Amino acid sequence: MNIGEMRTLNWTIVFTAEGLFYLSVKAYGYRMDTGDYVEKTGYKSVSVTDPPPVISILSPENTTYTNSRVALSFTLNEATDWIGYSLDDQTNATITGNTTISYIADGTHSIVVYANDTSGNVGRSNTVNFTVQDVTSPTISVLSPMNKTYGVTAIPLIFTVDESVSWMAYSLDEQSNATLSGNTTLLGLGEGSHNVVIYARDMADNTGVSSAVYFSFMLMHDVTVLDVSTSKSGCLPLETVGQGYNIAVFVSVKNIGSYTETFNVTAYSESSQLGQVGVTLVSGQSEIITFVWNTTGFAKGNYKISGVASLVLDEYNTSDNMKYAAGDVLVTVPGDVDGDRDVDIFDIVRMAAAYGASIGDSTYEPNSDIDDDGKVDIFDIVRAAGRYGQSW
Repeated sequence: MNIGEMRTLNWTIVFTAEGLFYLSVKAYGYRMDTGDYVEKTGYKSVSVTDPPPVISILSPENTTYTNSRVALSFTLNEATDWIGYSLDDQTNATITGNTTISYIADGTHSIVVYANDTSGNVGRSNTVNFTVQDVTSPTISVLSPMNKTYGVTAIPLIFTVDESVSWMAYSLDEQSNATLSGNTTLLGLGEGSHNVVIYARDMADNTGVSSAVYFSFMLMHDVTVLDVSTSKSGCLPLETVGQGYNIAVFVSVKNIGSYTETFNVTAYSESSQLGQVGVTLVSGQSEIITFVWNTTGFAKGNYKISGVASLVLDEYNTSDNMKYAAGDVLVTVPGDVDGDRDVDIFDIVRMAAAYGASIGDSTYEPNSDIDDDGKVDIFDIVRAAGRYGQSW
């Protein structure tokens, strides 16, 4: 550089933390006139702060909504540790992302979204003002009764409403409305055809009306199998039982007729009878019968499990007296937890994850409970380890 000449040099410095930093720059030179080396140092303090999250609300907008449920959606420019919103300056409500705010009263409202980033900086969105003028009636779905013939004298009236309401009622056979506080039971129905309609009024005085449900009641004899399952139900990819070990089979039956009935309940594995029990049920009563299937003597392979209720005298509907379990049961090598027809390291690892768990625990896995005693213990592990490497 010549005497008196100035030059600007630029550097980019990336700070990885907040705080006050001190920068120093040294310049070295050689004076041609004196022959001396020259050193100059300059200092500068820099305060570095991490800006808070930037929040942009996309919904609601500054408009009028005709429903008491309003979508809250927004964008963030960085990762956060916490997100919340305040409606009408109330206490913050924590959320994990976009959501829907329900049961907003008619009138003018304001909303603000807050977020904390991973450095603890709090970001605040702009305030959005909007109006709710709810003109949408409640939606009512009737789950029971259904469009069929009933033989029991007490029929549940079960329904759902999609918003908060101030009043509910039902009309049976087009009679005057009877006020409701929730699900109830229809009693004292005469034989013949009936219909029911449910009404609900929301907080904005909009009244919703369900579709009419048509059903009938008659005195009848009728029993049904409600469900069939096993002690291995819910296991993925399929239910397994070690050859020679037991598995429980549960058959749920119900008397859906008008009279007390005595009948037999039988469980099957394919065509092999696993057991038979006689039951007596009054009208509307249900019961779960437990059978034990000892798989000794059964070849390895897939088996369909079923339950059968014997016909009662003058049975009204015979099509629902037999039901299959939801999935097949695989009889396999004891310890083949995943049902791939061998005992390998994947089975042992899976059993280890369930070790110590009992029925009701979140980590309990029925397939790993080889002896079906309700817990996965060292005896199950030993049984699997003793057959390690076996396949078929």
